[in-house]
Amino acid sequence: MKIFVAVSFHGFGHLAQVAPLVNALFARHPDWQLVIQCAAGRELLQHWITPDFIHVQLATDPGIPMHNALRVDAAETWHQYQLDYRNKAGNLAALQQLLALHRPDLVLSNIGYRVGRAAAQLNIPCFHFCSLNWADSFYPYCREQPDAAAIYQDLYDDYNRAEVFFRLPPYMPMPGLTNRVDVGPVCRVGQKRDLHAHFQHDPDVRHVLVTMGGMPYPLPFEHWPQRSDLFYINAGARASPRADLINIADCGISHLDLTASCTVILTKPGYGTFMEAACSGTPVLYLSRGDWPEEPALLAWQRQHGYCREITAKQFQQADFVDDIDQAIAVARSVQYPQPVSPTGIDEIIAQIEQRLG
Repeated sequence: MKIFVAVSFHGFGHLAQVAPLVNALFARHPDWQLVIQCAAGRELLQHWITPDFIHVQLATDPGIPMHNALRVDAAETWHQYQLDYRNKAGNLAALQQLLALHRPDLVLSNIGYRVGRAAAQLNIPCFHFCSLNWADSFYPYCREQPDAAAIYQDLYDDYNRAEVFFRLPPYMPMPGLTNRVDVGPVCRVGQKRDLHAHFQHDPDVRHVLVTMGGMPYPLPFEHWPQRSDLFYINAGARASPRADLINIADCGISHLDLTASCTVILTKPGYGTFMEAACSGTPVLYLSRGDWPEEPALLAWQRQHGYCREITAKQFQQADFVDDIDQAIAVARSVQYPQPVSPTGIDEIIAQIEQRLG
């Protein structure tokens, strides 16, 4: 069997959904062949994907252009989707040629919409799986533009050409889907490590992972006063090391294991970090993304299955979040704190794939 996986490259959230599913699927079927279409480079993909694969370095969709990790570039979003809509016929033909070249038995998409239509026209089964879609992400920023409603409907028409769209919690409503099937969470789960022993820290030190995912965002460590009871692990652009800070590349522990092992995470709302935190029982403090359409679903789910609390941009700039860290720790240690979530969606989707392929 040959599986063609189309992966959006908009930060790391899509890879955080694709990797655990693909790795588990090919662990069960090591003789199957894998093709990955993604704008990310092969070296990056190999950090996420375990089995060998053929790499097609090509974007699957425009995604949502961003100014930084928190702010959407609405003008560029409209430009990209308008351009994609105008070039639909040519883009669709190119995708059909690509699929005809590789001749897969199944297409898995997260969440390139055109590949579903291209696969349907070649009678290749296609499964989408994601917590969001680009139709409901694009439209809030562009609804006042001419043809925005037509583009929105066209995106949904493409998504509905697939046999199934598996919604992964915490999902957006996606009212236009006619093929949706709800499954459990899909994410990786880190291994808990003793960070006090690893870094040779005193027992009262709290380890804070500072991560904004795959989008750039300035981290103002130079404005943060040093404290003997806080130790920051920086997963962003490299910063000058100091007694209370280490860059993630220098600490000898993976981002995934740090998510499971740290005291608290400072981040933005995003599928990968939120889900991995919930599956590890790690509390989260976050900077709001404002009008990001997925944020309400992420926050509602995280509050039910873990702990998350907003901090303001001013707090973040001035490191005025120590009381919030203390509260997060207190809640996480309480008997009312939820049990870590299990990523049950992986086996659910694999069962559907195996049934479809016979």
